[in-house]
Order: sequence, then structure tokens, then C-alpha cells
Amino acid sequence: MSVYNDVESSASGTGRSTSFGSTVMDTVADFMRKFRENRAARKTERALSELSDHVLKDIGVSRSGISYIARQSATEKTSEFMIFDKDEGWVSAPYT
Repeated sequence: MSVYNDVESSASGTGRSTSFGSTVMDTVADFMRKFRENRAARKTERALSELSDHVLKDIGVSRSGISYIARQSATEKTSEFMIFDKDEGWVSAPYT
């Protein structure tokens, strides 16, 4: 009786699993990561949008750059991200 090995060895030597279950899990994990990034970006964008033009100028952000900064802050790190809290300023928030 032979045992089926579901790990495909590629030319690069990655040994990435190609089983259906791992593909589904990778897809779900990717979806969850993007969901968290999107949620963090929306929260940061909302907080920055509530600031006055004077405060935004003080921190070097233009109103037109809020969306870009929010997206960048949410995707910079994989284990944590920065969000802007209107009471505390920029704070690090771990993925949960």
C-alpha cells in the first residue's frame, strides 16, 4: 500500500502543500488578513477625517491623503498595524 504525499516539490524547493484542505485554509487566512486590514484602514480613515484641517496640517497630512495613509498603515506589518485614535494619536494594534 502506497502513501500519497500531498506536498509538491517544486524547482524552487518550496515544498508548498497542494492539498485541497490547505488551499482552502490559505484562502480563508488570506481573506481574514485582508478583512482585518480593511477594517483597520476604515477605522483610521474615519478618525483622521474627524480631525480639523489645522491638526492635519500639524501632523503633515492633507485631507486628500487620508485614504492613502490609512491603507498604508493597515498593510505595513503582518503581525500588527498602526491606527489613529483621536484621543491617543497613532497607536499599535495587534491582529486579533
